[in-house]
Amino acid sequence: MDLDTQDKLTATLVTGTGSAYPLTTAELTVSKYSIDVYSQLVNYKQTVEAIYPSGYVTSQNKILVDAARYAELKVGDYLKAYVDPATLETGEVGRNLTRILTKRVYPGDSTLVELSCDARIDVTNVGTEIS
Repeated sequence: MDLDTQDKLTATLVTGTGSAYPLTTAELTVSKYSIDVYSQLVNYKQTVEAIYPSGYVTSQNKILVDAARYAELKVGDYLKAYVDPATLETGEVGRNLTRILTKRVYPGDSTLVELSCDARIDVTNVGTEIS
């Protein structure tokens, strides 16, 4: 997929054998086709504010967030992963994202949800806030 000089999207279907077939606008609007567009022009980033109520046992791969404020977060989304550069070998690149594996209502407060990820979450202290 490319943008032409007038910012019109052009798409080409490439088969497993390498054959390329241009898709028309009509073909792109038919419901049997599904195309996901990932843009390098814009990145969607959002700061997530973690909440640590008294009695909550913290874990490196879990955080609590406000259920109403972050309702759009779902299993399969990504959070920024913690990478310790000291543990990387020369030329090795750390894993920058961690996937949300579970999203559960916190039993101690139904207004909070616990997000559990597959790796350590990068947590930053901003004044008295933790995000």
